[in-house]
Amino acid sequence: MMDVVLTGSVGIGGKNNKQDILNVQKAINQRIKLISPIARLKEDGSLGAFPEKSKTVAAIMAFQKKVVGLMNPD
Repeated sequence: MMDVVLTGSVGIGGKNNKQDILNVQKAINQRIKLISPIARLKEDGSLGAFPEKSKTVAAIMAFQKKVVGLMNPD
């Protein structure tokens, strides 16, 4: 498992630096079984044109809810 190093936030309203997004995508893919049935993410460093519809953002929210235990993932 890798340590996740970010220079800013990733997600809706985040800084969304390409390398940060890529690091999050890689980290989630390494732990993807924890948030089943979410499919592996494309590791491209992008949230797409509409981050609110991004598979990466959906995976971040699922991880925050299922693994971290946040009631209101952000």
